[in-house]
Amino acid sequence: MATKGGRNRNGGGGGNHSDDEEDDFHNKSQQRPRSTSRHHHHHHRSDRRHVQQQNQGPQQPHHQQQQQQQQQHSSYDPNKRRKFGGGGLEDDELTEDKLQMALFALGQKSDSTLEQNLRDLCTTLCNDLTKHKKVILHILNQCIQLIPERLTIYSTLIGLLNASVITFGSDFLDTCISSLKEALVLYKYEIIQRYIRFLSDLSNVKLLSTSSILTLYETLIETTTETNVPQVRTDFFVYCVLISLPYSGKILSEKHNTELNRLLYTIDKYIYKRSKIHVPILQVWTSIEPHPQEEYLDCLWAQIKRLNQDEWAESQIFRPYYTYADTLFSDISASIVHDLPTITIPLHKDTIIYPLPKIVFRMFDYTDVPEQYVLPGAHAIERYLVEDEISNIIHTYHNERKDCAIQLTQIRPKAKIPLNYMIIEVIFGHLFMLPRPPHLELFYGSLLLELCKLQPSTLPPVLVQAVEMLFERLNTMKTSCIERFATWFSYHLSNFQFTWGWQDWIDCLDENPESPKIKFIRETFQRCMRLSFHQRVIDFVPEQFYKLVPNKPSPVFKFEETETPIFGSEYAQLLNKKIKERSAAEDILRILNTVPNPTKDDTAVVTPSASTINPATTDLTYNMVQIDLFVSSLLWIGSKSFTHSFAALAKYHQLFKILIESEEQQIQVLKSMYEIWPNHQQVS
Repeated sequence: MATKGGRNRNGGGGGNHSDDEEDDFHNKSQQRPRSTSRHHHHHHRSDRRHVQQQNQGPQQPHHQQQQQQQQQHSSYDPNKRRKFGGGGLEDDELTEDKLQMALFALGQKSDSTLEQNLRDLCTTLCNDLTKHKKVILHILNQCIQLIPERLTIYSTLIGLLNASVITFGSDFLDTCISSLKEALVLYKYEIIQRYIRFLSDLSNVKLLSTSSILTLYETLIETTTETNVPQVRTDFFVYCVLISLPYSGKILSEKHNTELNRLLYTIDKYIYKRSKIHVPILQVWTSIEPHPQEEYLDCLWAQIKRLNQDEWAESQIFRPYYTYADTLFSDISASIVHDLPTITIPLHKDTIIYPLPKIVFRMFDYTDVPEQYVLPGAHAIERYLVEDEISNIIHTYHNERKDCAIQLTQIRPKAKIPLNYMIIEVIFGHLFMLPRPPHLELFYGSLLLELCKLQPSTLPPVLVQAVEMLFERLNTMKTSCIERFATWFSYHLSNFQFTWGWQDWIDCLDENPESPKIKFIRETFQRCMRLSFHQRVIDFVPEQFYKLVPNKPSPVFKFEETETPIFGSEYAQLLNKKIKERSAAEDILRILNTVPNPTKDDTAVVTPSASTINPATTDLTYNMVQIDLFVSSLLWIGSKSFTHSFAALAKYHQLFKILIESEEQQIQVLKSMYEIWPNHQQVS
């Protein structure tokens, strides 16, 4: 990670390590690219088998016919082979795998070939629709569910197919509506949102009538009139309408302006009266300065109202269907517009868990970005659209950090939007989300590492600027968020040789030891030590910060031989010797039985056996000194590493069962362990 040295507030600074080192590291990470699909490998093997067959000598007569059939099947005709979106779709061998590859790769890269790819893919699918109709409908339906950031591309493709094959639109709508109804019954909230937004966009390609879209919205808004239902239920269905309006608002305002205004008025009344007592609990900061932490539905509604004032004009949504106006908007296409069937919202049940409300995380404003960029305002719809696309990609690829980073860097925002700033803001917003992040905390740390590798000269300065801002606002940050911040920061530093401009934070050392900034630095050093070792932390930290560095995690053996040994030291030496010799448990127990039981005035009453005898059971009961001696000696001998400790505990675990019977004796074991490792937080 780039250090703070030489940077400016606009993120234009560099780091202490050279660009050559960053480029070399980036090049090494690109030397072994992973295959994007196993099907390409199978195809190469098929070609290799074909070459081997041609090079083979004469076959036996009963194999010649089989060989000729294989050669005909494997023959390569360059006139019949086409690739769409890098998927390797072949017209003469259209299989489900190749269809899936082509459709899922459609629009993956924003380039000039998309227009031709859409036309070619439409032609190929139309030619094979009779043979592969069910497969095509199924894969397209999967694309809608799994790739929401490309929904306008798929709506364009479906519009073209509907214009070419008059029955395709109704068949595809049947598939979509069936899946939507299933998602409603099973309460698959993300799938429901994606279908509502996708169906809204189908009105732009003349596949769905605008009146049926309005009817769908009204059905969803009717949930606001329900009684004895939780607010999160109605919030969800209102949210489904709001996220769809940027796609359909313009065409609805042109054809049904009165009905649309009535719908917006109903939403406005609902937003105004809903309870917001949950907002303070979910906010990352307790202060509204410098950025208000708005509730997600309030913020989105403000963005929609501003979009309505701007006559539904936005500059972010990629709408490829306008390129095909001659096909999609012709009189023939307009005559085959479909209506949605009636969709019923399932009734509320007390066992249903609805999506929780959330806060819109804000960290940057227009003054924080370089002058050549324009960061949309908090209530600009472009701000929401870019953030939503980033969030969708993170959610789709959260199991593959490398793919996720690549997809994020391939976003093509319009109007000079500072993409890196928005990516960093969204990632930290997910990381600090309360009560818990959407995904594993470690994922966000590894994702930021991958982004730094892909953009070593542009993204690290933005990340440095973000860390500086978060540090300055620690005094009003929630405790759980500070802990997540320290955990991520230490992990990130450990991947960049713990390089950071610590000198810039020296001023905070004069603050109260219990201040959030001091606690953050102390927690960061503690986690850095876990990821390395104590001396490494001492090496990279300036001397002024030594007082915040944790103590060296060395064991403390109170029974060591000294000029004034404490009671039991001589027995501890015997135990140490026996444990080092790996003596049997019986030998250890024999020594413990000779330990006297001290009286309250610290004098010892020497008896043949210091263990007491329970008259009811005639069993030996071992005193606390014996347990302390055994546990301390065992952990001291095994203190070299965790492996040594585990080996010692495993060897004598049966002896623990003999010595420890009561809760008081269990507590003594914990006390002895803490006294051995008072400075080692991972143990004690």
